[in-house]
Amino acid sequence: MDTFFVITLLVAISNFILGLVVLLHRPRERVNQLFFILCFSISGWVLSNWFSGNLKDYYPALIWTYFTFAFAAIIASSFLFFSFYFPKKITIHPFTKYSLLLVSGFFFIVSYTSLISSKLIILPRQQINDNIYGRLYYPYAAYILLFILVGLAILFVRMLKSSGIERLKVVWVFAGFSVAAAAGLYANLLYPAFVTKGIESHYAVVSPYGPLATVIMAILMSYGIVRYRLMDIRIAIRKGFVQFVTFALLFSVYIYLILFFQRNVRGSLDISSETLLIIAVLVVGVTAEPLRRFIYRWIDRIFAGKEREQDEALSRMQLLARSASHVDEIIEKTRSELSHVFNDFDVAVLKRENNEFTAKGKMNVKIPSDHVLITFLKQHTELLVTDEIPYKLDRYDEDEVRALRESQSFLAQHKIKAVLPLDQEGRVSIIFLLIGKSPRSVLYSEQIAFIKKLHAISNNAFTQAEMYRMAIERIMK
Repeated sequence: MDTFFVITLLVAISNFILGLVVLLHRPRERVNQLFFILCFSISGWVLSNWFSGNLKDYYPALIWTYFTFAFAAIIASSFLFFSFYFPKKITIHPFTKYSLLLVSGFFFIVSYTSLISSKLIILPRQQINDNIYGRLYYPYAAYILLFILVGLAILFVRMLKSSGIERLKVVWVFAGFSVAAAAGLYANLLYPAFVTKGIESHYAVVSPYGPLATVIMAILMSYGIVRYRLMDIRIAIRKGFVQFVTFALLFSVYIYLILFFQRNVRGSLDISSETLLIIAVLVVGVTAEPLRRFIYRWIDRIFAGKEREQDEALSRMQLLARSASHVDEIIEKTRSELSHVFNDFDVAVLKRENNEFTAKGKMNVKIPSDHVLITFLKQHTELLVTDEIPYKLDRYDEDEVRALRESQSFLAQHKIKAVLPLDQEGRVSIIFLLIGKSPRSVLYSEQIAFIKKLHAISNNAFTQAEMYRMAIERIMK
C-alpha cells in the first residue's frame, strides 16, 4: 500500500474523529453541528484530493476531482458560518445569511460540472494527474479565498475582544485554522492557479501536501479541547490516551516531513527514488522508538507534577474533614491549600462583618452584603468560575441571569477568577476569592476540576464543624 495514501487516510480520519467528538457532546448545538460539517468536509477534501491525483482511470479520477472542489466549497461556507457562532453567536441579517448560502450552494453545484474543472489529464503512474480549469474556476477561487479570509478576520477580532479562557479558546481555533488555511490555499488554490499553469507543474510539487497540513489543525484543536475545554467539551482524558494520540499525530507529521524531503531531493541528487525510499524507511524505523519515549516522558512530566500536587492537597483536606476541626482551622487550611496549588494567584478570604464581606490583611477587598454577587450566592451557594458563567446562563431564570451577568462584569473587572462560598445553615458566611496576579491569568480545565473537589470537601467540613460547634454550645448551656 502506498505510504503517502496511509498518511492521507490517517489525516482524514483524525479530522473526522475530531468533528465527531465535538458533535456527539452536544448534537443539537448549532456551533457543534457546523464544526462537524467543517471537519467532515475537510476529511472528504483530503481523501478526494488524493484519489483525483492518483487514480489512472479517467472517469473515476474526474469524479473525485469534482468531489475535491465540492468539499472545498463546503469548507469555505461552513468555516465562515462557524465563525459567526464561535465562541458566541453573533446576529447577522437574514438577507446576508441567505445570500451567503445561495452563493455557497451555487459554487457547490457547479463544482460537479466542467465550469470548474474542464478536463483532467492522466499522467504516468509515478506522477500525479493534472487539471485544466474551466471558465468559473477563478470566481470559484475568489469565493473560497474570500469566505475563509473573512472567517479568519472574524475570529481575529473576537480574539482581540475576548479575555481569559475564552480568549485562549479563540486563539487555538484561530491558530489551527490559520495554519491549515494557509497551507491549503497556497498549495491547492493560489499556487496552481496563479504561479504555474503547465502540465505536471503544480500537483507534483505542492498540491499533495496541502491537505496534510490539516493534521496540524487537528493537533492544535485537540490540545485546546484537553487544555481549555474547547467547544465546551468536558471530558476526562487519561494520560495514556493523550500519550498515544500525541505520538500518533506527531509521528504522522514526522513521516510527512521525511516523505516531503525525500520527494523534493530526488531530482537534485543522483539517487534513485527506490534508494531514497529505503533510506527514509530506515530513518523512520531507527528514530520511531526514541521519539515515542521522548513524547511519553514529556507528557509524564506534564501530568505527574500537577496530579501529585493536587492529589496531595485533596488528601490533606479529606483528612482534616474527617477530624473534628475548628471552623477557623478549616478556613486557614483551605486558604493554605489554594495558595500552595495556585501560586500564580492571590487568595482572599472574605468574612461577614456587619453589612459587608471583608478580607483583612494585604488583600483589602470589600463586598457589600446587598451586592448582586452576594445576592446570587444567597440563593445559590455554589462555586462560581468567572470563565464558566456564560455557559451556565441557561440554568437560571431571567432575574438570575441578569445577576450573573453583572457578577461576571464585577469579577472580570477585579481579575477574580473563582468564587468559593462556604455556607452556614443556608447562609454564606465565608467567601474565598482566587484573584489573578495579571490580566492574562487563567484557570485551566484540570485546575477548575481541582477547585470543585476542594470546594466540596471544604464546604462539607465547614458545615460539620459549625454543627459540632453549635452542639457544644447547646450542651454548655
